[in-house]
Amino acid sequence: MDFSKNMLNNKFIIALILVAAVIIPYYNIFYNGFAYDDIDFFKKWEGVKSLRNIPSFFLGDLPMNHQHAYRPVRGIMQAVVYHFSKENTFGYHLFSILVHLASVFFIYLITKKILDNLSALVTATIFAVLPIHTEAITFMTASFDIAGITFLLASFYFYILSESGQKKYFFISLALAALAFFTYEVALVLPLLIILYDACVKNFTKTEFFARAKTYASYFALAMLFFTIRYVVSMRTYNGTLGEGINFFSRMVTMPKALLEYLYMTIVNIPLNIYHDITTAHALSDPGVLFSLGIIFALIALGIYFYKKGKRLYAFIIFWFFISLIPVSNIVQIALFFNERYAYLASFAWALLCGLVFQKTYSLLFKKNMALYTTLPFIILSASYAYMTWQRNGDWENDKKLWSKTIEQNPKYASAYVGLAYYNRDKKDYGEAEKNLNAAMQLDPEFFLAHESMGEVYMEQKKFTEAIPYFQKAILLRDNYASSYHNIAFSYHSLGQLKDAEINYLKAIEIYPRYFLSNKNLAAIYLGNEEYGKAIQQLKKTLEIQNNDYELYYALGISYLAQGEKNLAEESFQETLEIKPDFAPAEEELKKITP
Repeated sequence: MDFSKNMLNNKFIIALILVAAVIIPYYNIFYNGFAYDDIDFFKKWEGVKSLRNIPSFFLGDLPMNHQHAYRPVRGIMQAVVYHFSKENTFGYHLFSILVHLASVFFIYLITKKILDNLSALVTATIFAVLPIHTEAITFMTASFDIAGITFLLASFYFYILSESGQKKYFFISLALAALAFFTYEVALVLPLLIILYDACVKNFTKTEFFARAKTYASYFALAMLFFTIRYVVSMRTYNGTLGEGINFFSRMVTMPKALLEYLYMTIVNIPLNIYHDITTAHALSDPGVLFSLGIIFALIALGIYFYKKGKRLYAFIIFWFFISLIPVSNIVQIALFFNERYAYLASFAWALLCGLVFQKTYSLLFKKNMALYTTLPFIILSASYAYMTWQRNGDWENDKKLWSKTIEQNPKYASAYVGLAYYNRDKKDYGEAEKNLNAAMQLDPEFFLAHESMGEVYMEQKKFTEAIPYFQKAILLRDNYASSYHNIAFSYHSLGQLKDAEINYLKAIEIYPRYFLSNKNLAAIYLGNEEYGKAIQQLKKTLEIQNNDYELYYALGISYLAQGEKNLAEESFQETLEIKPDFAPAEEELKKITP
């Protein structure tokens, strides 16, 4: 009797293998600190620091310069993990590993519905160790997005179970789909993947498709609900842009090059880097575009051929890859043409192809007592991937290593020098920060973020006069970037030029109405000018954005007191002390009101 098949009847052994496939290549991430956007989400973002702010996530509360994303469920998960972990990175890395482990288990369960047990194990193991996943898992902030893909896989699996006729599985699938959509918009392809499964794996006839129309419509309706809510929220929360505007035609002719890069990187995984240089194309005649289109059209034609010839599992693999990348294909512009973490869902196609090849070769060679010749190559492939993953994790240890590695591979990438300058600023090494920002400006004199960051370097050193020209240059290059207006306003504010400060705070708020610091500082100007009516109005507006700031309640109490509203002042001072019980100024004011 085949030992391997006996082994695969033991669920504990299967679970142990999958856990090992995740833990072994990723155990070293526990040595890593915050890097990249982690600083924005877990150090600078006030919203994540209190569970009281959870309702605000549904209203679009996000860290500054991340307003393009509407992911309220992600925000909830981040707030909960922050509540227990604060700035101890262990909790975030543990979350990352658990998310990936859950995805791996669902990959295994889904593949078991398509291939045999051993091939499903091969598929899940390949998926577990793929090096291209490091950016999705080792990068802590990204792992909270990837939780949306985990929800998608879970929803997909329960949809498969619902085919047994048990409606509870269908409703579980729908609930998980809703979580997926409101966690990560990449998950919006779920309805298309479900239809693909029914077409290629279940081989549904037209009649069967029509019979399931209402089922498919339920998932599309959830997706439309998400789109509607996101549109309404985004329209009232942010009026600026976060990336360079590229016209639709240029984006569409550039994307074939990015898709080919996704295909190559998913399989080869070398070289892993934050930045992949996909040069924007402006014409179909671009040789890189023509070559990429040729490969892509050939693959799509091959998928259609397989479908028509009844080899539909191969078609399923090809179309899963391309469908999974639709949300990041720049139909609606996103920041980059290529990002390694965007390949997380699409990479299932490569893992499944490995599992399918394994199944066919194993069954063929097993009859000849040569099964080891099938198993060994996949063990070597998995081990190689695992080592590459472990090695790449080290690059994410901190921003210095991450951006230094990026510059080593892409020395002309201006953003990497800005990223390194952020690290220098955090370490108060302002001289090195200036050096890196000057390098960025030499590479790209029109890169507004380099000028913006140089202004911040001077601002942090309280050299406000020197900072202002850099913010002015940044605004000239990008006139709807809220942070530039806030920073120049703060500089004017610090120099006592209150009118200029007020004008620029208002401009920042016009672009991003929920900009907490601009709203709070504007209230401080009104309070300092003894414009108590305007101060009260502004403070109330700011508290709608964030209601756990004791300084706001104290300022509100002072404003009410100045207008003779003692009862309202008393309530505000009491609210101050609920948040910060040892705040002596509020206690003193309360004693004056109620001696």
